[in-house]
Amino acid sequence: MDIDPDKLTPAQLDKIAEHLIQKALAGKPEAMVAEARRRLEAGETVTVEAIETTSEAT
Repeated sequence: MDIDPDKLTPAQLDKIAEHLIQKALAGKPEAMVAEARRRLEAGETVTVEAIETTSEAT
């Protein structure tokens, strides 16, 4: 199925982002999930590796 992200509403994009966060960080501590959400809301680039590195440093 082809989906054009430019045609999705902000609410739909948020649902997709939340779904992807949950899948990427399944089994990880809630603090990592919260950090991913914080970075996305701030417009930052989010990678699982960066979140894990940040989590390990604290």
